[in-house]
Amino acid sequence: MKLNILLLTVDALRFDRLSLSGYKYRTSPVIDRLAKNSIWCENAFSLAPSTQPSMPVMMTSTLPLSYGGYDLGVKNRPNMLPKVLKDNGYKTKHLVTFPWLRPTYGYCVGVDKIEHFYNITGIVGATVHTIRSDVISYKGNKLDSQSMLEKVTPLVKQCFVDLVEYSDNMLNTGLSDRAYFQFSAFVHQDYNYKVVKNIVQAHSNEFDLDPLAYINKHIVGLPKQSAHHWISREIKYKVKLTKKISFIFKGFRQIIKYKNDSLYAQKNKVYVDSAELTNKLISDIYIYSQSNKEKPFYLWTHFMDTHAPYCPGELPNWPNSARKYLEDVGYPDDLDLSLACNGAMELENSAEVLNARYDSCIRYTDEQLGRIVTALADVELLKDTLIIIAGDHGEELGEHGEYGHRFRFYEECINVPMLFYNPAFKEQKISGLTDLSDLAPTILDLVGIDIPTTYVGQSLKSPTSEKLHIQMEVFHRGNCMFTDKPVYMSIRTNKYKYIWKEWVDDEDHSGVAEVQLFNLASDKREVNNIAEFNQDVVDQLQEIISKRLSQINEYVISRNKESLVKTGVYKYLIKNEEILI
Repeated sequence: MKLNILLLTVDALRFDRLSLSGYKYRTSPVIDRLAKNSIWCENAFSLAPSTQPSMPVMMTSTLPLSYGGYDLGVKNRPNMLPKVLKDNGYKTKHLVTFPWLRPTYGYCVGVDKIEHFYNITGIVGATVHTIRSDVISYKGNKLDSQSMLEKVTPLVKQCFVDLVEYSDNMLNTGLSDRAYFQFSAFVHQDYNYKVVKNIVQAHSNEFDLDPLAYINKHIVGLPKQSAHHWISREIKYKVKLTKKISFIFKGFRQIIKYKNDSLYAQKNKVYVDSAELTNKLISDIYIYSQSNKEKPFYLWTHFMDTHAPYCPGELPNWPNSARKYLEDVGYPDDLDLSLACNGAMELENSAEVLNARYDSCIRYTDEQLGRIVTALADVELLKDTLIIIAGDHGEELGEHGEYGHRFRFYEECINVPMLFYNPAFKEQKISGLTDLSDLAPTILDLVGIDIPTTYVGQSLKSPTSEKLHIQMEVFHRGNCMFTDKPVYMSIRTNKYKYIWKEWVDDEDHSGVAEVQLFNLASDKREVNNIAEFNQDVVDQLQEIISKRLSQINEYVISRNKESLVKTGVYKYLIKNEEILI
């Protein structure tokens, strides 16, 4: 029988922050140990620096801006990994922890069962993010109302459907998850889901009556972070704090080592807790071990603790247990963690604390990975299971003046771990360039399934050739609006990093207008832009970008001849007798 597949992706996980990479802090002892029986990459890259465009690359081995872009995730892309596995006899399941990865964006194709572990307001926030560029262009008279509605209407209506389905799930089955998720916020928000359904129905009726009037009233002018706006504002939240619980919390505030109101306010995590997610995953492993194992399983989940605001430690009061992880990693356990909670993450005096919290989150997540491996061994499934660990993108922690992942191509934003483990494997360290498009074909090759011809990546089990460069591409914040937004691209070779923007997006307030070229051999921190003095290198790498742009039909048909000539695309269209402007 084929190997079981356990795909464990970790949000915003940098390779250079693993102790496996030679990092000075002890962040990843479990991953270090697994690497000794793994195919693992020290130069693996995400093709986009955020989850929404990166996950389609992992799941379908396609490029971010192919198939019309990533607004709908993998919905319009062929051969999603679980579909290929299901067609080859696998039982498939997703434990979804992030609203970007829900069925609306296609992450249900070929999946037998899906369970959701995120707050209902995330559905609203993701929807607004997906449609916001079209709405902004409509507001600015750059897009007519009919064109805007054609793009926005399906997503708004699907948002209503998702909110009702989520509410039904919480009303009917959600409470059963309390056995595993005793403290994670999504279980304990105490929304009145019957009221939520009524609110959504009222919005749906209003939208159907006059979609344009609805958009003008409810969507136009929403802020960038909209999870708590629009419909979310109307959801009635029941606060059930008794005097007794309030007293306990006040006592907690007195005894906690880090006495600070802002830290106290973050005692609950924004996303599902890694330890509680692991409890659920281990339960599924035990259930499978007791079942008829005629079919192998494929199981995927996505860990969120390494995403901002970086809350290492167990719930319900992670600040109390954070000291343990700080000490395990190698930081002083008396750091004032509250410095990173004041909403001004750019403050210089928060940098050490942010880095300590991030590194400690890696250690906390690494510990959960160890629990999963132990559980597989306990039920005698470890030797029969392929475990894959990968980051979906990196995380900037002040290296270039920002924190988080903000559509930038610096090394800290794109260099990620990618590891394929089985106790029978011998260690194979891959030092050449690889990227997340290689993940799905490698999985299929390792379990003996033919790789679809639509996959652009290659198997790392026995790569046929070494990559000479990695091509990255994305739009700045918002949706893939080829008509109005500039394309951002980057080329990464063994020696150079080249960063190119068609122009700086109106919302990219930290963006650099000029092209950037860095010699990674002598400038690992990417601080010295040498583009002006190396025009020959710039021309060579720009040629790769021009060729890629010529392959994106949505881009070609939205630019005039002058623009296509300027970006070097036009000559490829003439040569290939394709679309001419």
